[in-house]
Amino acid sequence: MGYEVSQFADWMALLPESLTTIPLRSLAIPGSNGSFSCTVTNANRISPDNSLPVKIFGHISCCLGKERILQWNRTQDLTVVQQLTSGVRYFEAQVAAYSSTGDFRVVCGLYGDELSSSLTTNCALTKQEVM
Repeated sequence: MGYEVSQFADWMALLPESLTTIPLRSLAIPGSNGSFSCTVTNANRISPDNSLPVKIFGHISCCLGKERILQWNRTQDLTVVQQLTSGVRYFEAQVAAYSSTGDFRVVCGLYGDELSSSLTTNCALTKQEVM
């Protein structure tokens, strides 16, 4: 269709007047599943959201197993910033406590970044766009 990604960055401000008075829950809002999974790499540890057979496969097969787990689970190649500028306004993420530190991390078969750093990036861009 030939659309530029930047055309969708400000789609909410471009809504027709008739749609600006309806409840937000009545709008179809673009979202992404596994929104922060771009931070997951095969260098990271296997996360607890896998079934036991997948965990065993990942540990037995080492790097190849982790690569396969990454391919099965990762749903986003775009960063949060890229998703926002593409028009995404609804984010979904799976989170688990990292066993060695207890901090919350994004998970998608393997551990990703700390949740706080992912959310900080999201908030910083949102503040920048609003101001």
